Amino acid sequence: MKTIHWALALAMTLSVISCKHQKEEITQQPIRVKTICVAQNNDTSSGKGYPGTIEAGEETPMSFQIAGTIKRVNVKVGDKVTKGQMLATLDATSLQQAYSIALAAEEQANDAYNRMKILHDQKALAEIRWVEVKSTVKQARAATDIARKALADANLIAPYSGVVSAKLADNGQTVAPFEPVVNIMTIKRPKASVSIPENAVTSISVGDKGIVTCGGKTYPSSVCEKGVSANPLTRSYTVKLTIDENTPTDSLLPGMICQVDIKSSKADTTHVIELPLSAVLLSNNNKNFVWLSKDSIAQQRFITIGNMTDNGVIVTSGLEHGDYVIVSGQQKVSEGMRVTPVN
Repeated sequence: MKTIHWALALAMTLSVISCKHQKEEITQQPIRVKTICVAQNNDTSSGKGYPGTIEAGEETPMSFQIAGTIKRVNVKVGDKVTKGQMLATLDATSLQQAYSIALAAEEQANDAYNRMKILHDQKALAEIRWVEVKSTVKQARAATDIARKALADANLIAPYSGVVSAKLADNGQTVAPFEPVVNIMTIKRPKASVSIPENAVTSISVGDKGIVTCGGKTYPSSVCEKGVSANPLTRSYTVKLTIDENTPTDSLLPGMICQVDIKSSKADTTHVIELPLSAVLLSNNNKNFVWLSKDSIAQQRFITIGNMTDNGVIVTSGLEHGDYVIVSGQQKVSEGMRVTPVN
């Protein structure tokens, strides 16, 4: 009986050992993973594409400098206007009357001046009286100039040729000084506006060349503005590019979505590494890390991340160009485990 118990115990032990060896063989099989090479996909030395929006080359809200009631708005949205064209007018009845009164007062002052000058030349007029006459003439002329300016301000004139982009007031509406009535813009040499992450904006300078792609067409451009204040939510900076002169831009309209590729003059020394968000994991002590495939062996690498982007997250430190980051299957690996990239 003891012999049977011993045999059973031996058989169970051998079975456990056999199962253990089978499990070890299973776990030793390389894990299939997908990787990306940092140098291949994240080097900005050849330019970096960013989504952007087409803006008017120049846009101006047009308003009267005086208060009044609008007599007529002469344009509508989409109308082309030329420099010097009248966009709108105010009811100028009272202004015309004020100008007529000022003009009559000036004529009266001039007439008095001419009569008094004869007496002054004949030494028949007191000097203090002569000073008063000259002062009255100056005041009358100034009042006429003010009334003439107010009458002219009742006309809203286009400062440059362009297109009406907005109509903000109607006939019969009372407007305050500097209250916008219409907006006009020029679509010649439009701009592309993009948001650049803080990690990349330092490599961009005013004057850097770029390519704006919109509607399947490309437009050479150059950086004309670089923001110095970050958006408090996205921590990105606004950069604007102007389409190069003599480039046909008839098909570009404000508000269109475009893609902007900036060829940074400083890109030789500045690199931005961007990873899919799913590739970045969190350790037990709340540190960000990724799994690398180094000689087909999984290796943990702690990293520091920056801003979120449309495609993932910016890595500010911890990775080097040439590293192979596991972006799929990383949940199945552990330190030192064999992996097989299936790219």
